[in-house]
Amino acid sequence: MTPPLLGTSLKTTPSPFTPPSPGVVEFALLLPKEQADELIELSRRRSESVAQILRSWIQQGLLREELAKKSAHDSLLLRD
Repeated sequence: MTPPLLGTSLKTTPSPFTPPSPGVVEFALLLPKEQADELIELSRRRSESVAQILRSWIQQGLLREELAKKSAHDSLLLRD
C-alpha cells in the first residue's frame, strides 16, 4: 500500500465541523441570552427550527437590500 501524500488523511468519516455539502457555510452566532431565549420561544410557537427562522430573516433582508438598490438605480435613471 502506498503511504498517503503529506497533508492528506485516510479518515473517511467527515469531521463534525465539515459542512454537509459544498454549497453550505456554517456561521457561529453569538446572541445575548434574552434574544436567544426569545428566538427559541418563537421557534416553538411557529413549529420551525431556529435555523429556518434565521434563514428566512436573512433572505428577507437580502431581498429588501436588492430592492432598495434597484429602486435607487431606477431613481437615478429617472433623473437623467
